[in-house]
Amino acid sequence: MTCYREWDGRLEGLEGENEEFWARLDEHGEITQKEDGREDLMDEIGGLQLELKDLHRKREAELFESRAQILEEKEEREMI
Repeated sequence: MTCYREWDGRLEGLEGENEEFWARLDEHGEITQKEDGREDLMDEIGGLQLELKDLHRKREAELFESRAQILEEKEEREMI
């Protein structure tokens, strides 16, 4: 009889530990998903930053070309 009580006590203890383990595992999974989401967002931000730099370079090039064209037209008018 005492053997059964010991086993029941041990079984209850193991069941409690098992529940705690699963709770921690779920918590770990949630944290991992959040970290993965953060990494995805950081990758997206990095891509957007590169895109923004590229657009800025293109704008600067267009402005430079526009200024050069304006100067060229002004020089042509002055020559006439």
